[in-house]
Amino acid sequence: MSATQYWLSPRDALAEARQVARIVDNWQPHFAANGISEASIEKLARHIDRPFLQEQRLALILRGS
Repeated sequence: MSATQYWLSPRDALAEARQVARIVDNWQPHFAANGISEASIEKLARHIDRPFLQEQRLALILRGS
């Protein structure tokens, strides 16, 4: 999909993606603070924190630094 489909410039789309990456990167403490069990967090981590997705998040976060 193109950024323009969401009425965003490429620069604004990248800024939004970086913001989402920063939020998602801290999902585990947020879930734990909201009462999600450690077992559930571990199950979710197998999907949310797959190496490919972590690499994408890190690249976006570092790109904005």
